[in-house]
Amino acid sequence: MPRAAILLCLFLGFALAGCGFQLRGGSSVPEAVQPLALKCGPEVPHQLCREVEQQLARGGVELTGETGATAILQLGNFRQKRRATAVTARAAAAEYRLRQSVELQLIAADQTPLIATERVNSAITYRYDETNVLAKQQ
Repeated sequence: MPRAAILLCLFLGFALAGCGFQLRGGSSVPEAVQPLALKCGPEVPHQLCREVEQQLARGGVELTGETGATAILQLGNFRQKRRATAVTARAAAAEYRLRQSVELQLIAADQTPLIATERVNSAITYRYDETNVLAKQQ
């Protein structure tokens, strides 16, 4: 019985490997687009641009200026909306929903689009406590 279980596990492992299955996680950036330059539009917050740059560097992507880049990752058309999703008995906002989006495009050094313009969205809901001084700052 143990041999059958081992053989079954081996068979399933080879079947998953053969079909191209990969565990979730960071995918590698192809060498064809490295070194990569990051270009953020004027409306993109500096903090977002810096965070994307840090994430790329942590992922092992070689970053450079636009002049020496094989490809350019452009971020632009940043949008942010905030709306109240819940109110208190006194008609004050108790909960907010924050939506942010940015467009990204990957182009080659010769201005050929490698990835067409794509909009990336994120949303978060947070509670607002008017009596908490630190919550007001956040």
